[in-house]
Amino acid sequence: MAYSNLLHFIKEGNLIVFFDLEATQFTHKAIALGFVAYEKKIGEVSFDLEKKMEYHAYIKQEDEIGPVVEELTGIHPETLQKLINSTALS
Repeated sequence: MAYSNLLHFIKEGNLIVFFDLEATQFTHKAIALGFVAYEKKIGEVSFDLEKKMEYHAYIKQEDEIGPVVEELTGIHPETLQKLINSTALS
């Protein structure tokens, strides 16, 4: 999608959403998904800094996370295993 088209869609919406996906280092399989949404005025690109929605979930993964991903995200196999019990997608 061209930048001008993307800018048009952003201006015409009333929310702006930022997604974050964390994945394993070697197989690139997802281990966490999150997003935050902010309200904005139609016709503008700027947004209110007060979050309107927030979501975060961990995804059960058998593959090795990898040391670089562990260092960058703070997600370790032990941490992921504990958290999956309450928030995991399978």
